[in-house]
Amino acid sequence: VMPLDRVPPREGRGGVSDFVRKRRNEWSSPEEMVERFKDRFPYSSWRPEVLDDYARWGLVPNPAGEGYVLACTPDMEGGTYAASGNGPAMGTEVIPHIGVPVTVMRGREPVPGEEAAPFSRSPTPPRLASLFADGEDVLLPELSHFIPMEAPELVAEQVRALDARVRARLAQEG
Repeated sequence: VMPLDRVPPREGRGGVSDFVRKRRNEWSSPEEMVERFKDRFPYSSWRPEVLDDYARWGLVPNPAGEGYVLACTPDMEGGTYAASGNGPAMGTEVIPHIGVPVTVMRGREPVPGEEAAPFSRSPTPPRLASLFADGEDVLLPELSHFIPMEAPELVAEQVRALDARVRARLAQEG
C-alpha cells in the first residue's frame, strides 16, 4: 500500500496525524482493548474476528511495566500519516511509469462541506487509478477507509482478480 496524491500536512502535523497521536497506548489486556473498541467507530465496523486479531497481535508487553502497549505507537503511526503526503509531487510522478496492473480500492467518498468522522471516508482521490498505465478503480461506497478490516473476503477476491490480470498479461507477453 502506497499513499499517493495526498495534500501534505502543515509541518508534518495536523489532521489525521494529530488524531492518531492522541490514541490510547496502554492496555491491561487484549480483551480490555476489544471491550473498549467493539462499540466505537471505526472498530465497530470491523469484523469481530479482525478486531480480536488486532488486539491480540497489535499489542506487545509493556517494556516499562505491567500490561500491554500498541506495537505501532501512536507517535509512530501519526508520523506515518504526516509523512504520507510529503514529497515534491506526493508520489504521483512515478505512477505513469508503473507498468504492472494495479487495483485501487476506495471506500465511500467524502462529501464536500460535510463533516465526517476520521477514517469514515476514503482519502484516496477518485482519479488515482486512471494515472496508472493499467489501473482499475474499485469504489466500495458501503465501506470506510478500513476496507480489509470490514470486508476481508472482498479484499481476497480483489487480490485473486488482480493475480488473474497479471497472469493473463504475462501469458499475452510471452
